[in-house]
Amino acid sequence: MTTSRNTVQRVLVYRAVQETPTHPTADEIFTVVHTKNPRVSRATVYRNLSVLSQKGEIRQIQIPAGADRYDFNCTPHYHFHCRQCDCVFDMEMPVLPELETRVGMPGEFDVQGYELVFTGVCPDCK
Repeated sequence: MTTSRNTVQRVLVYRAVQETPTHPTADEIFTVVHTKNPRVSRATVYRNLSVLSQKGEIRQIQIPAGADRYDFNCTPHYHFHCRQCDCVFDMEMPVLPELETRVGMPGEFDVQGYELVFTGVCPDCK
């Protein structure tokens, strides 16, 4: 974490995201943080997740029709969301940087990034 003003709560939230092997939801992060410090409120966890993701220290992954997930790996990569178990996994495939330049309406949009989430059924649920 590189922010100059780290609160104890922010550090707890960051570590909970970092230490959770799956891509946790805000509620799952709250449970981890609350176990370590019961005085931290749900609102504090949500606020710190927002700050950390806005600063680029964690990555917020929006899941269609599901809860957002959080990832400490901020390098460009894709995700897979299992519709059966609701888990989110990192995809082992190269990132396609040309996708940003292939948007169909050149000049009209200033593409500054994208999030690609594949959906389906993971090997364990299959």
